[in-house]
Amino acid sequence: MRTSHRHASSRVRRIWSAGVVVVAIVLGAIPISAVAVDRPPASAAHSNFDRSSPAPIPPAKIILGVPPEKASPKQGANLSTPTSPGCINYTVAGGNALSAAMKNPGGIPMAWGADYLQPTSTTQFNGDYTPRSVPGPSGATAISAQGLNVLFLINGTVWGWGQNSQGDLGVGDTAGRSVAVQAVGINGIVAISSGSDHALAIKSDGTIWAWGADGFGQVGVQPPPTNRVTSPVQVAFTFPASVVQVGAGNGTSLALDANGTVWTWGTPLGVSPTRLQVTPTAVSFAGNPKIVLIAIGIDHALAVDSSGTLWSWGGNAYGQLGNGTTNASASPGVVPGLNGIAAVASGQFFSLATDSSGRVWGWGRNDGGQLGIGNQVSPETLPIQNTSLSGPVALVAGQDHAFALFASGSLYGWGDSGNGQVGTGFSTTYLTPQLVSINGVAQPTVCTAAPASGTGPNPGPSSGETNGGAPIDEKGVSCNGGHDPVNCVTGNFWSQNTCW
Repeated sequence: MRTSHRHASSRVRRIWSAGVVVVAIVLGAIPISAVAVDRPPASAAHSNFDRSSPAPIPPAKIILGVPPEKASPKQGANLSTPTSPGCINYTVAGGNALSAAMKNPGGIPMAWGADYLQPTSTTQFNGDYTPRSVPGPSGATAISAQGLNVLFLINGTVWGWGQNSQGDLGVGDTAGRSVAVQAVGINGIVAISSGSDHALAIKSDGTIWAWGADGFGQVGVQPPPTNRVTSPVQVAFTFPASVVQVGAGNGTSLALDANGTVWTWGTPLGVSPTRLQVTPTAVSFAGNPKIVLIAIGIDHALAVDSSGTLWSWGGNAYGQLGNGTTNASASPGVVPGLNGIAAVASGQFFSLATDSSGRVWGWGRNDGGQLGIGNQVSPETLPIQNTSLSGPVALVAGQDHAFALFASGSLYGWGDSGNGQVGTGFSTTYLTPQLVSINGVAQPTVCTAAPASGTGPNPGPSSGETNGGAPIDEKGVSCNGGHDPVNCVTGNFWSQNTCW
């Protein structure tokens, strides 16, 4: 999508209007149905959460409130390549200059970065630089963020907040929300995926539901005159086997079924110009391997087969396919030099993977420290090891930032944190992994329709997180006109294209 270059000293931070995608963990296959994902139109956009004064220079490592015994970024191997596809509920998500996670006990949704959580107009133009709890219900079992919205799953119902410009919260309108609201007309949901401007959900009866932007057919139904579907509808396709995973890109949807077949609809990856495709079609892999994991970025995708081989296809302007070139590819090809892959994540224009030995690899765009390897050499067109990390249980890739989650519940982040999206308390760029100031992040789990515990309402930030109604860690930013993700009067996260 955007191909403009970042200037290291710039105070303007870009916001990704595509998908973040997390794919991690190896869990048993579960016969459920589908979820899918999406991507908005490719157009340049920039974040306007500009710092009104120079941000403090952080120390090399920020450790806030996490016990030292849980703070090591190097642990033993925790994953192995799945033998069959399975449905996974993820607990950390990254989007356009924003991040979210589920905290235990109680499944409390937490968020940080670009501030869409202002409950009142008492503060203006703010970004949350450390995680804070989200006003609304608790008891979450999954969380997903791509673009400018966050969705989470509670007792089979879908909740969310964010810009909602294409109806991607599923509430029947396109008004932004700064507190969590429930998607209308669906329950019994076991898995969710939030795309850049559309979302998909798998119901316990095996049906797939979708809502949001549909200009490329990514919702799986013929686009209405508005090119958006603001309330959940059932995807008009019968898959030959239950869909267990989905991925959200920028106008493209992916789904993986229990047979190990990858399906795609919306505009195809690696093909120009973009085009409408409503009906899911199978993706062809040389040799017909059994795919067990998928991930999708703004314009590229990753897939792991049962032998641990990693495949990639789509756009490749920054080497995000990891094949040593910058040439796009409409067909999947093997990423060289890697084996035993057990977890993957696709960012805006970069990719991450973990192998069964616990090693972490990255490739693609790195001018904002997206790969966490200690430099800003970009692009990296072949996989390079991140020697600061080992043994994570999940990887998460946002716009230009990323996370690694460990079995201890500790979370490490790196990359662009201009709006505080890495969660250390500072606005800066991190070239190596930093400990995020959040304790007890929940572990990814097998999808289940079972009710979650602790489903009482969450009142929002605690007294320790607030000061006169505003988070104590918030820093001032400015609105400089055009493509603003905040209401410039109230500070709320509203229209992308209007400076209020």
